[in-house]
Amino acid sequence: MLNSAKNLSFLKAKAFFLEEKEKERLIRTGSVSPLTLSQYGYHLDHLLDFLVNKKIKLEKKNPSQLQSKLEIQKRFEFLRASWTVNEIITEDIERYLIWHTKNGSGQSTLSTELYSYRSFWKLLKEKKRVEVDIAAPIKRKAQAYQEAPHLKEKHIEKFQNYLRGMDESDPLQFRNKVLFSTICKFGCRITEALTLKRKSILLKSEEVICSIQGKGNKKRVLPLPLFEDGVDANGNFLPKAIPGHFEFSELLERYFKSGNGLPWFLSRSKEENKDPFIFQSTRLNRLGYRMALIDFHKIINELRLDGYGYSPHSLRHTAATNWLNSQVDLKTVSELLGHASVLTTGTIYSHSEASKLRRGLSKSL
Repeated sequence: MLNSAKNLSFLKAKAFFLEEKEKERLIRTGSVSPLTLSQYGYHLDHLLDFLVNKKIKLEKKNPSQLQSKLEIQKRFEFLRASWTVNEIITEDIERYLIWHTKNGSGQSTLSTELYSYRSFWKLLKEKKRVEVDIAAPIKRKAQAYQEAPHLKEKHIEKFQNYLRGMDESDPLQFRNKVLFSTICKFGCRITEALTLKRKSILLKSEEVICSIQGKGNKKRVLPLPLFEDGVDANGNFLPKAIPGHFEFSELLERYFKSGNGLPWFLSRSKEENKDPFIFQSTRLNRLGYRMALIDFHKIINELRLDGYGYSPHSLRHTAATNWLNSQVDLKTVSELLGHASVLTTGTIYSHSEASKLRRGLSKSL
């Protein structure tokens, strides 16, 4: 049993909430994405860290309370572990969202975070773990739909050149180079990329095949051809190599075999794993979404593209936009992206379809 509402710690409430959400999804749909649950936890941790840091900042004004970095760290851990749900009020969530806005978060990010808080307190209220749903009064203006934030053409080139220049002798850079290249090539969600295992990618002489476990445990297989149809000078059929795809295939092969790639991470683990995650952390487990997001924004900041609202999802949108601009039909793109309906794809990538329509009409009589 959980503690009473008055003494219920935030971390215990978070664990209870995630457990209930998992059961809810299993009963309703028969499957649950651990990545969805991790997103809830990620947002709740953000709010808690904000509140703890805010309190420590106030305490630091009194020199007699906190002296060294070690003492501050111990104080942070203590407050985090002992913070109760009852200590949080509606204004705390609002202050956090305002702080988040001032630090550059977009409207979609804030809406997603607020959705997590509403779900959290609503469930706690329904399960009688708290007396008041403090997140319910917070309202946000409904957002007008925004088109997918795909990278601008000149930014795609900058980003790809940056990836090519990343140091493969550094295991962490090597890992990130492969991670973001994989999203660019297969148009997968970053959460899907992070759950790829070694057996998920098959390197063949004529193509690279990637099996992706998508939302709702739906599996899709994406073949990346290394050749396209072509003819020689005499008109004879001759497959033509696709340079960018070959470059990616060779990158994957180096990463899977090089001592600075995946083997470097595996060599640090005491457990033998016949089908390990492709992207691992230095803590010998799957690379988390939060760290991958930090690594992505480090690249964006170094390229001075931080003012464009790009996220790892932008790489997925960029891949899809490129497919549509290359005359891949909308239904096929929908299947490649793993969308439940082609209508979803058509709505998100309306900018690409409109562009193709304009090009077609300009050539008509």
